[in-house]
Amino acid sequence: MPSNHKNRFKPPSILEFQQRFDIEEDCARFLYEKRWPKGWTCPRCGAAKSYPIQGRRQYECACCRYQVSVTAGTVLHKTRTPLRLWFLAIFFMTTDKRGISSVGLSKQLGIPQKRAWSMQ
Repeated sequence: MPSNHKNRFKPPSILEFQQRFDIEEDCARFLYEKRWPKGWTCPRCGAAKSYPIQGRRQYECACCRYQVSVTAGTVLHKTRTPLRLWFLAIFFMTTDKRGISSVGLSKQLGIPQKRAWSMQ
């Protein structure tokens, strides 16, 4: 049976990854685009207009004033760890064929081993 190598996903290099997710806002923008691919929609009333809340990764509905975060409903919800670290951790966990231990992840990210363990 012939294998179809054209349809295989090729992960980016670490340099490409770091260029794409250079700052926190890049990560938040990525999550926003994945969460609302057709534009923001209020989960409570369905309105399409919102305002970003300064200093937070949240948006407030212009109609009902409901506030929602780009990380709500994900493993990143209410995290205090920067999104860049989460994205790097996910990158390392998904690109290493053998997997990565919490000790190895803590060394790669420069964070305590206990935090790396809780991220896995």
